[in-house]
Amino acid sequence: MLTLTPPELPVDQWIPSFWEAQAFPHDTVAVLSRSSTLTTYVAGQPVREGPMLIQGRGEWTRLDGFIPLRDRNWLGWSGDQVVATHDAGQHWFRKGSTSGRPIHTLVLLENGILLAELDGGRLVRSEDDGRTWAPGEAWEAHDFAVATGRSRGTEHPLACLLSTSDAMLRIEWESRGCFGGSASALELRVRTGGAHLKGTWESDPDPVLVDQRLDRTAGEQLLRRLVGAATRADHGMRCQSTTAAEVRMRWSCGSGLFKASQHAKLTGSLCSPLRQRAEGAPEPYDRVDGVFDAAQDVLEAAVSRSKADAPGAHPGATR
Repeated sequence: MLTLTPPELPVDQWIPSFWEAQAFPHDTVAVLSRSSTLTTYVAGQPVREGPMLIQGRGEWTRLDGFIPLRDRNWLGWSGDQVVATHDAGQHWFRKGSTSGRPIHTLVLLENGILLAELDGGRLVRSEDDGRTWAPGEAWEAHDFAVATGRSRGTEHPLACLLSTSDAMLRIEWESRGCFGGSASALELRVRTGGAHLKGTWESDPDPVLVDQRLDRTAGEQLLRRLVGAATRADHGMRCQSTTAAEVRMRWSCGSGLFKASQHAKLTGSLCSPLRQRAEGAPEPYDRVDGVFDAAQDVLEAAVSRSKADAPGAHPGATR
C-alpha cells in the first residue's frame, strides 16, 4: 500500500499517496480511492477492483430491490441495510444503514447523489454510494419525484416566482479555499409596477454595492435567468477542487395572506467540468456552480449598467 501515513497507525487510518488509481509496470501496486475501493495492479495490469473486505459468511438474504450504479457495480437493499456488489451480483457486502427505518425506494440522480425514500415518506441522501446517510437537501424531493416518474402534475418549488405578480428571490453565495474566500448576496423583487435589484458583490479592493430600479420586463428577465440556473438538471461535475462553495436561497411568491416563503441550501465546489466525455455529449452541469455564476453575472452586469449611466460616461451625449 502506498501511503503518506506513519506505518504504526491502523490500516483504516492510512492515507493514500494519490487519489486516482494508477498503474506502474513491473510492480504490484495497491491503491485505495476516496470511495474506499481497493484496486490492485500486477505488472501494470489491473487484477482486482472492489472494496476492502473480510471473508463473507455465505448467508443468503432476500433483497427488497436493487439498482445498477455503473458497469458491474450494483446497490441493493433489505430493510434498512444497503448492500453492494462489484461483480454483477456474484458477491455482496454490507455498505451502510439508514438507522432502523426500512428503505422503500432507492434512486441514483445524475449528479451521483443517492436518494432513499424510507417507510413513512422521509427522504435521505448519500454522497458515498450508500455508506453514510443524511436528510435530503434543497429540492431533492422534487428531483426524486422526477426520477421515479411521480412528478406528473407537480412543479418545481421555484416555479411560482415566474407566475406571480409579487416575487422576491434572495441568493447568498460564498466560496472558501486554501487562499481565503468571498461572500456576496443579491435580492431581486419583481412587482407589477417594476423591479428592484439590491446586492453586495465582494470585489477587490472594495465590495461593490448595487441598488437599482428596473422595469418589470427587465426584472422578469433576470428572474428567469436565476430560476433557470437553479432548476436546470444537475449532472455533477465529478471534479476535484479545494474551493468549497455554498449557495443559500430564500424566495417568496405572492403577498399578504397569500404569501408563501421557502428556502434552500446548495453545497459543492467550484471547478471546471471534466473534459473526458463522449463526442457530441452535452457539457455536464452543476447547480451550485451554475447558480454561483448566474448570480455573480447579474451583479456584474448591474455594475456595468451603473458605470454606463454615470455622469460623463458618454461625452457629447445629450438628454
